[in-house]
Amino acid sequence: MYKFMPEMNSKHIKTVYNKAEELFGKLDVLAEEYIHWTALGNLDLTHHIEKHFTSVQDWVDNLEMLKGKRRELKKLPDQKKVDCITVNLVPFKSGID
Repeated sequence: MYKFMPEMNSKHIKTVYNKAEELFGKLDVLAEEYIHWTALGNLDLTHHIEKHFTSVQDWVDNLEMLKGKRRELKKLPDQKKVDCITVNLVPFKSGID
């Protein structure tokens, strides 16, 4: 049976590839939805702090903002379903936290 499957289904391979491309496009959209959570990972924190944190109020404001972001992070779902794929966001959320 498996020997004949490629021959019997060759006319459908284009549809399979098109559906796969569509699915990966949806997964890219999902990744873009959460990319802003990774902004601090792309930043030289030491340089940024030395340049922009010039007063105690700068520290207070940013710590309050981080507390708010942590509350937002906890509200994010633990998983997202994209068609037939379930994306587990728990490791992502743990890394951000």
